[in-house]
Amino acid sequence: MTRSRASVPFALFALLVVVGLLVSGAKPIAIRASSIGVPDAHTVAVAGPHHQVCEGPVRSQYAFQSVVLWAAYVGGAPLVRVWSDTSGSRTLISQGLVEPSSPGSVGPYTARLRSSVDADVSASICVLDKGGRFELHGAAPSYGGAMIAGSKPRRAFSLVTLRSDSHSFIGSLSLAFSRASLFRPSWVGAWTFWLLLAMLLGTIPLGVVAISAAIRSEEDQQP
Repeated sequence: MTRSRASVPFALFALLVVVGLLVSGAKPIAIRASSIGVPDAHTVAVAGPHHQVCEGPVRSQYAFQSVVLWAAYVGGAPLVRVWSDTSGSRTLISQGLVEPSSPGSVGPYTARLRSSVDADVSASICVLDKGGRFELHGAAPSYGGAMIAGSKPRRAFSLVTLRSDSHSFIGSLSLAFSRASLFRPSWVGAWTFWLLLAMLLGTIPLGVVAISAAIRSEEDQQP
């Protein structure tokens, strides 16, 4: 095998790794818009056909179109409704069904709303299950934020909203690096993390060069 042919498999492998990273990084990912900030420790409320569970106020600095809940799905079709409390009167902004699941399963469930909820809107998020039972998990809030309406003692179900605009991992790097630089010495900026990323990616072609050099050295030593 000649020297050039020996290095071809390694070069192809490095190319596949780079392409795979780019394809994976370009896929859209969910970006959190807001969070209630309570763990899903235990069942704090049950939404049913005749019992709607509401929590608020929920305010997000970004527009959102998905709501993630931690709950046990017993059956039915849970519905999430978002009401605006900004003007002093309740107005239905949007609603959406929770993603279907098998009865008895536990985990995070996402409700995709029909329309986006604007940023900085003081909202109440309500859950109703017209055909079954949806056990919402949460805990006592650690601060005077959102809570379940009428709950005594104070309780809140775990809730996260997801931004309505789509992002990719690659597209989010700039924001992530700029935020990371806030918690570092003053001379460290976003450029530092871009440099580290470039150095990390640079190890791939350097690895190909090193392997090719090792093959050439071995061939030169052969009689």
